[in-house]
Amino acid sequence: EPELGTGERAIRSDADTVALVLDAKDLIRRYRHKYSASCTHLVLYAPIGFCLFLGQRLRVMGDVICYERVADRNYQPALKLSTG
Repeated sequence: EPELGTGERAIRSDADTVALVLDAKDLIRRYRHKYSASCTHLVLYAPIGFCLFLGQRLRVMGDVICYERVADRNYQPALKLSTG
């Protein structure tokens, strides 16, 4: 977790981004295993750099469905990654 905690200004460096991505990947892996999930549904509200690095790290995680927010304040599937 960044030194300043979470929030709008949490990511101040490349190192913060990488640390958060590694932690997110571990959380996703842990809960997929705990619940024997075959697919991860992912709604991200994060800076694009974080999303890019997370996408690069989600190898061998099975199917990941990413959602985007649409005009009527709902979410719809935007992308499905088959990572192994």
